[in-house]
Amino acid sequence: VLLAMEQEDFCDFEVQFEIAHNFINAHIGGFELYSMSSLKYAAFDPLFVLHHANVDRIWAIWQALQKLRNKPYLTANCAQGLMQIQLSPYNLTDGINRYSNTKGHSEPSQVFDYRPNFNYDYDNLDFNGLTVSQLFKLLEKGKARDRVFVGFKLHSLGQSVVTKVQICRDFNNLFQNDLDQL
Repeated sequence: VLLAMEQEDFCDFEVQFEIAHNFINAHIGGFELYSMSSLKYAAFDPLFVLHHANVDRIWAIWQALQKLRNKPYLTANCAQGLMQIQLSPYNLTDGINRYSNTKGHSEPSQVFDYRPNFNYDYDNLDFNGLTVSQLFKLLEKGKARDRVFVGFKLHSLGQSVVTKVQICRDFNNLFQNDLDQL
């Protein structure tokens, strides 16, 4: 989540935060049909509500960081066309979606600013005991350090996936553990 918070535009934030979001979905209930890793059934899990309430709160913290950075926080700099398309099933009528509020806010661009659109706010935006200003300073320190990132592109799987990455610091002993197990 800290890597997502570092990002200074929506599109980079969204990619990094999706990774953290999916991690929880993949680990709650495993990979069974009715688990949180299943796109068809995840929303029926009570933990889904708790998880996504926290997702929303982290979104609000990132927006507060963007304000502090003097960067845009109510727009996306990518997927502009997709931001204006109403999402299904929220845009449906004919008895499927009887709630005008969800239909009225079914475009992603309409929910960037949650305060006036949904009439709620948070008591505080502390992140693990840090205020937004303290979090900003922590993130800036982290960005100054050397890091390596690995990414995986998973096409049309329809569920969350857990991958295991191992890093070997000593190339000479790269296969030693495998040999020891023979």
